[in-house]
Amino acid sequence: MKHLVAILFKFVIVLVLLEILLNLMTALTVGQIFMISLAVTVVGYIIVDLLILSHSNNMVATLCNAVLSFLTIYSFNFWSRYPSFSIGAAIFSAIILAVGDWFFHRYLVRSIYPNRRKHHP
Repeated sequence: MKHLVAILFKFVIVLVLLEILLNLMTALTVGQIFMISLAVTVVGYIIVDLLILSHSNNMVATLCNAVLSFLTIYSFNFWSRYPSFSIGAAIFSAIILAVGDWFFHRYLVRSIYPNRRKHHP
């Protein structure tokens, strides 16, 4: 149940931030931004929040999330029928998402990995 709450929390953060950013910088629709947000959330939660954060610190996890968010967002230019958007829009979105992830990771350490704080500063 903790993971369901955490992934929903992450999805809301990602969706709100990407809706604001990508709506201003691209011609993507709300539905397209929803799908990108879903992909960013699922991929990031599984790879970074579950695997990397549980064995490293917040800085490493945040940097990994930024790179993975950029790759996920920008990949929609190549494998979807979405309107093309610039690499700058993807980079800027990933940076802003990384700021949100920094705080989200602090929440995860408190609620999902409470014993991890004893072993990782």
